[in-house]
Amino acid sequence: MVFGPNRDLYVISSNTHEVLRFEFQQGQVEAQVLFGVDLATGQLLTIDTVTGAGTPVGPFGVPSVQGLAFDDSGTLFGVDTASQQLVTIDTVTGAATNVGPLADPSTFLGVQSLAFDASGTLFGVEASVSNQLMTIDTVTGAATPVGPPGSPGLRGLAFDGSGTLFGVSNFGADELFTIDTITGAATPIGPLGFPSVTSLAFNGSTLFAVDIDSDTLLTIDSSTGAATSVGPLGFIDVIGLAFQPAVAPITIDIEPRTDGEIRNPTGGGRVDVAILTAGGFDAMTVDGSTLAFGPDGASLKRFRTTDVDNDGDLDFLAFFKKADTGIQCGDTEATLTGQTNAAESFEGTDSIVTVGKECK
Repeated sequence: MVFGPNRDLYVISSNTHEVLRFEFQQGQVEAQVLFGVDLATGQLLTIDTVTGAGTPVGPFGVPSVQGLAFDDSGTLFGVDTASQQLVTIDTVTGAATNVGPLADPSTFLGVQSLAFDASGTLFGVEASVSNQLMTIDTVTGAATPVGPPGSPGLRGLAFDGSGTLFGVSNFGADELFTIDTITGAATPIGPLGFPSVTSLAFNGSTLFAVDIDSDTLLTIDSSTGAATSVGPLGFIDVIGLAFQPAVAPITIDIEPRTDGEIRNPTGGGRVDVAILTAGGFDAMTVDGSTLAFGPDGASLKRFRTTDVDNDGDLDFLAFFKKADTGIQCGDTEATLTGQTNAAESFEGTDSIVTVGKECK
């Protein structure tokens, strides 16, 4: 098999000896891990999308986290409804860190659902007092009203791949809605068939949800609203779902001229890192402003495009200030992270050898 220049995969059939093409769809990489909030125990969960079973990650350390959403960089956000603070959440430990207050608690008392659109704007919905769709500043936490959905008690938000915002209500309506992100107006799609659906999250084209009456993970047909049970969560009050964005593995070559050798890593000078066009990844799609290299996440200083590995296609040769990388004597590998121009995350790791006077 081989990847073509458009990242499509070509395979020769052993039966017919025909060349088969598998088309690569930009932005259609399935997400990785489904996270959820168990309000009863105050902890972050991972959830098996095949069985529905939840597994504890760790406690938030704040009273009442509800609503989850990942941004494109992989940062997980939530809302502490007790203090009405926007928080970030460590996906390894579950610990929550305050970002800032949403607004006057009398205005936005019950923000329970979050969702990012493709441009990186964070939306939330308030279900207790103002019944407002809002946008939220991820730096300060400040919320700005968009408009009322017109359906009470929306308690789940999720964007699909086309940018349509979906919501659910379990206050009498028990329906799936689409929501206008300009006006906040909600349009019903159809009944869910479950009485207390509280959370939404898309994985590709599949919409997942939670019914807190039966404590069950669901999938929902986004065209009709009909929900289907996946399996029991094993936790009694799961409110909030979010899929961690997929991170595509890429091939990098650190210091290609010296086969990974970095001399005096904390000293002056630069480190060269080649992002290779290989394995279906086109290095010409790299957004240089998103690159972070080494333990300290050094930012890009400059770059050029060249055929580093002499295979006939262009690679992205990035230059980083050596002292900014955080690489120390004795380190044996280093990692580069970033995004493409289409906001698709990637990560690559390569071996290194540290040498020089400071490493003796």
